[in-house]
Amino acid sequence: EEDLDYLESGEFVSKVGTFGVKAQYLYCYNPEQDSLDVYFGPPDPRKQRLFVRLRPRREDDGQGWLAVAEHRCGDDDYDAEYQFKFDGLNLSQVRIKFKVWGPTKDYSSDTVLTRA
Repeated sequence: EEDLDYLESGEFVSKVGTFGVKAQYLYCYNPEQDSLDVYFGPPDPRKQRLFVRLRPRREDDGQGWLAVAEHRCGDDDYDAEYQFKFDGLNLSQVRIKFKVWGPTKDYSSDTVLTRA
């Protein structure tokens, strides 16, 4: 089993200001579900804090691999779309889109991660 411990940091920019952000996730292949499960970090060997279960929707067609997921956080709902692009066998870009709605949240996010 090969899990990926992932840490991201950067700046969140909005109309009301800019502030620092940091998040940590653990990406794990789940053979029983044939999914890529993403857990909140820091890494928990018991894997109890599932964020999303990504299910493939499309294979590489020049646009990359596409996976989708849903997540419920309290009374709010998240729809997620992850697009993985490759340069040969190497992962070159990940694009993550979220649509979030509910009684306490209403926003969309579009994040592009690239190798430095």
